[in-house]
Amino acid sequence: MLLPDKIVELAVEIGLNYGAAKDILNHVISEFSNNGIGDEYYGYHDIRHELEVTYFTLLIAKYHFEKKKFNQKDVITLFVAALLHDFDPKKEFDKPDEDNVESSIRNDQKLTKLIASFDIDLNLVLVLIHRTTYPFNGKQEEHAKNRVRELFSLAGIYENDTIIRGHYEKLASFLSVCDRIAGYCLRDFVSALELVRRHAISMAWRQSEINIRSVEYFTTLKEEQEMLDFVLKGSPNEYRKNLFNNIAEFRLAWENEVKAESSLRINEC
Repeated sequence: MLLPDKIVELAVEIGLNYGAAKDILNHVISEFSNNGIGDEYYGYHDIRHELEVTYFTLLIAKYHFEKKKFNQKDVITLFVAALLHDFDPKKEFDKPDEDNVESSIRNDQKLTKLIASFDIDLNLVLVLIHRTTYPFNGKQEEHAKNRVRELFSLAGIYENDTIIRGHYEKLASFLSVCDRIAGYCLRDFVSALELVRRHAISMAWRQSEINIRSVEYFTTLKEEQEMLDFVLKGSPNEYRKNLFNNIAEFRLAWENEVKAESSLRINEC
């Protein structure tokens, strides 16, 4: 079964209308493809990445919905946010700009109508999307947090509503972790290596830095260990195994690279 079919199947299982789920999925796929960000695209943030993150996020969210950790509106919000988290069909660069993503969503009248049909607040969808900013530090983190505060206010969730804000911040963190690990959970190492090469383009890594940068990328997940554990708890064993195997393989490749460089220096002495 293809990813779009799997996504629609999951959406229906959590209570979404089949036609509505299919319509928004087809619209996003069409917009990506019509703007050259389909399967032929050179970079990391193509339609396959968008679909992998959507499928993985919805799969894990469904698990926690069944365990009553999320309610139905949470899962629908996560579904839409995951599907649109890099929605910038006319982008100039592979690395997403969340402000441009927000603008692209708000200016797409068909898309905003589809979102409204799910009875969720677009501003809260955008709260989740802005949290997928990567790396989430420095000026990028500050800008994202400022915009999130504005979006909460637009949604009528003010600063004294700390419980509700905290809940959506948890959903946003959940999506952020799913975004970063989805591809590495769904792929074996050969395919994951190709994914990293594409990621290197997005992050402007030199080819010689791929292994060490990959190790650093996965290491940053430890900063959100509690949420990572929460996500992986709902993941099938196969996907957890893929992730840990891929992390181990990239670390081994980096260690072998360091050994080779050290041996070369010794021989030059």
